[in-house]
Amino acid sequence: MTKDRDYGSQKLFYECFYNSVIFGKGIGASAVRRTHSTMEKPWGGAHFKKVLEVGSGNGEHLDFVKHGFDEYFMLDLRKTELDSSWNSDNRIVTLEGNAESLPFKAGEFDRVISTCLLHHVENPESVLSEIDRVLSQNGKATIFLSCDPGLAVRTLRKLTVARSARKMGFDGYNLMISRDHRNHFGSLLEMAKFVFRNRNLKIKYYPFGVRSWNLNGYAIITVTNSN
Repeated sequence: MTKDRDYGSQKLFYECFYNSVIFGKGIGASAVRRTHSTMEKPWGGAHFKKVLEVGSGNGEHLDFVKHGFDEYFMLDLRKTELDSSWNSDNRIVTLEGNAESLPFKAGEFDRVISTCLLHHVENPESVLSEIDRVLSQNGKATIFLSCDPGLAVRTLRKLTVARSARKMGFDGYNLMISRDHRNHFGSLLEMAKFVFRNRNLKIKYYPFGVRSWNLNGYAIITVTNSN
């Protein structure tokens, strides 16, 4: 069991429990892997010259990328450490940086990926604006949004990952999420609609498909060419 001072600690969770809880065994971890696969499903067989993943974390998403690429940039506040299967791939560049102020030129990328990022950042509208800025005119962006704090998400979290975390010895998972997921799904969606108003934007809800963030686990926003 965690000590009182570590109850709901973000630092403790990400350092000691994150990989086991989110990418380990069980229904919750399986659902997380499915979200990554779903994001990449439309792009199998495609090829992009220059790809940017913002909020690349520990590099978990890279294993799910099925399209070809010439260069793949991974940016996070703390430089991503790749595992041995990707270390020798000189097409991949890992960078330390802030998604709210990307160190790239306008229109530099023909694909941008954002997984579980926007709930965590201080200024999500700035992140979205930066994605729009660095995306080429005919580029594609894929943005994952958890339907937090929707009813389905809160229920599934209680039954899956929160339970797994508690069994592994981490107490206060819901408190940690409350501290970590500072941005509401509805607000993020409205910001995305505004930022990408001059591009084509599509949103799909999973796993049930109904257009309700209370009745789904996550949504994927796809941004395509400028109007």
